[in-house]
Amino acid sequence: TMIDQLKSSTKTILSQKEQSEAIITCVPDGVVVSDLFNNLILANKQAETIFDIKFSNLVGKNLNIHLKNEQFQYHSDQLQQQSQVTSEFSLKRNNQNFHYLMTSTQVKNDDDKPIGIVYLLRDITREKQVTELQDGFLRTVSHELRTPLTSVIGFIELIISTTKNDLSDDKKHYLTTAHKEASNLKTLINDLLDLSQIQAGNSKMFYKKININKLIDSVVTSLTPLTKSKELDLIKDS
Repeated sequence: TMIDQLKSSTKTILSQKEQSEAIITCVPDGVVVSDLFNNLILANKQAETIFDIKFSNLVGKNLNIHLKNEQFQYHSDQLQQQSQVTSEFSLKRNNQNFHYLMTSTQVKNDDDKPIGIVYLLRDITREKQVTELQDGFLRTVSHELRTPLTSVIGFIELIISTTKNDLSDDKKHYLTTAHKEASNLKTLINDLLDLSQIQAGNSKMFYKKININKLIDSVVTSLTPLTKSKELDLIKDS
């Protein structure tokens, strides 16, 4: 009876092991599983492709010795003090750069004691390419908008300065408002360009004081034409 029970338990364990390996193999991300001392337990094909190494030959062996990758070594060191580490890194393969997001996590048992480590590697190359395209498009559009807008502002300033004595108060107000709105739009475009620089890590943020009353006045001026067309009154509560 004991032998039969042992055979049954062994069969169940082997079946569960095969299921776990099959699931990990089908995961689209790279997965590497080791014990707390970084001795390899298993890894899927995606991880072999990423690190360009045959993990099936390293089962039971120490990855710190056989896997020469700076990010992996970094994660391995950080996991001595932390339960989870996340970072991005790049690898060149077949004359092409690939970008990965690596998340390493300590696996704990029911008693909350670490029993192993799971390294998860997600290919974010496509996301990086899309982000770069978006940033490039934003910079191009912003530059293309700023050039004609500068001309518009210049012509409005020219009209105001050369015909100010011949204009009625209403026309002066309309031109002044148009000039202010065009200037605000130029500021917004410059902000978009600054944002792309910040995202690229080429700029630093700084703080400055602003006059909140002037800010509110500018908002009221900008929205007044919209409210009048809908027969609404925009009132500044001072």
